[in-house]
Formats: sequence, C-alpha cells, structure tokens
Amino acid sequence: MKILLTNDDGISSPNIKLLAKRLSENGHHVFVFAPHTQKSACSQSLTVHQAFGYTETKDYFGAECAVAVEGTPSDCIKIAVHIFKIVPDLVVSGPNEGSNLGTDILYSGTVAGAMQGLICGFPSLALSQCGRNVDPEYCVEFFCRNIEKIFSLSVKGSMLNINIPHCDPKEIKGVRFTKMGISEYNDAYMEIEENGRKIYRLTGELLRHEDDAEECNVKLSQRGYITITPLMLDRTDYHKLDELNKTEW
Repeated sequence: MKILLTNDDGISSPNIKLLAKRLSENGHHVFVFAPHTQKSACSQSLTVHQAFGYTETKDYFGAECAVAVEGTPSDCIKIAVHIFKIVPDLVVSGPNEGSNLGTDILYSGTVAGAMQGLICGFPSLALSQCGRNVDPEYCVEFFCRNIEKIFSLSVKGSMLNINIPHCDPKEIKGVRFTKMGISEYNDAYMEIEENGRKIYRLTGELLRHEDDAEECNVKLSQRGYITITPLMLDRTDYHKLDELNKTEW
C-alpha cells in the first residue's frame, strides 16, 4: 500500500519516525511530508500570504521520500499531492503526541492533515496517542496490525479519527465506534513577564466526569477504550436547514 504520512508535531517527532519505520518494514511504500516545526492546534490553516519552501530528508526510517515542509499539515498534504505528484492509497496523520477527542478536533492540526487528505480525494485517518510523553509503541503496533481492517472502513466523504487511551496496553478494554463529544477544560492563562511586558500562555487540564455515562469518544477514552469516530467534511446542520427552508424571507 502507498501511504502518505503527515502530523502536526513536526518531522522530528519520534512517533511519526516509528510509524514510518514499521510501515516500511511491513512492505508498504511510505512517503513522509510533515511540518519542519511544531504546528499543534493550527487547525485547517494554510500558508497563503507568504511563500514557503521545503527540505528533503535522506534516510528517513525506511521512507521512500521524506520532506520537511515550512508550513502546516494541510500545506504538507497539498505539497505532496500537487508538487511531488504523490497519489496515495491512504493518508495517515499522526500518531499525535496527545489526544484529539471531542471538540479538540476543531483546533487539531493532526485531524486537519487527515481532512486535507480527504479534501484531495484520498481515504484518510488521524491517529493519536492520548497522554503526553507516552511510548508510541502500542499505538503504532495496533495500527500496523489492523491497517487492512482500518482501510476497509474508509468511505467516500468521511475520515476516521482514532485515539489510543492513556493507560497500560494490558488495561485497554477494546475498540468502540462512537461519536465525538465535548472536551471541557478548566482553562487558565499563565501570566509571564517578558522583555518588560506581560504575555500569557494557555494552560488547564481536561475535566473528567467519572459518573457521566454518555457514549462519546471523550468519555470512552477515559474509561480505557480505543475510540474510532468517523468525521465528515460537510458541517451543515441539516435539521436547522430544513427549518430555515420553511421560513419566508
């Protein structure tokens, strides 16, 4: 299978290196186009008001081609498709260093990379390892072991968002197909003095709701399930649209 990899953690991320290595060892043709620096939470942004370039990297963990792009994950996919003429069987964004659950997907560069693959007409998915500084070994092993099954789930107009829970692999309870939920944080801004002026850094943690039985990817991940959520490009509220079409203007 011809697989195009991107991420939002940058081409130096150990996660994407490990995935490229394992996929190559398993006989897949791997092409890596990833940001040259950290681009987390860049969402679906493109670089449009300035020119940007890229640097090809040799001997990148078995990949047939590896390119560090001076842009976002969406830029990476577009460069791969339009400049390098890559026609992948599958676009994989990740594995992300941290979760992409609930409404976090609206900010996620990882999900955006997969969405751009979908926009370009290719089966696409986002892969994330929940938690920070977590060994990506199980996440990569799970994906490589199940790649054919995951690929078979791809449908036109939809991508898959896969999250591996932050727990011991032996404690993972299984795989659940589920809807996205709402990510609630105790948002706070840390005040910092820099060069004589105050600047602010967003902090906070995801809130846990132990007694909430809602079936969504946020809650199921917290309970130890691998979650798979299909996401669409079309964000139209069709119920509301039907109501509006009954209204005279």
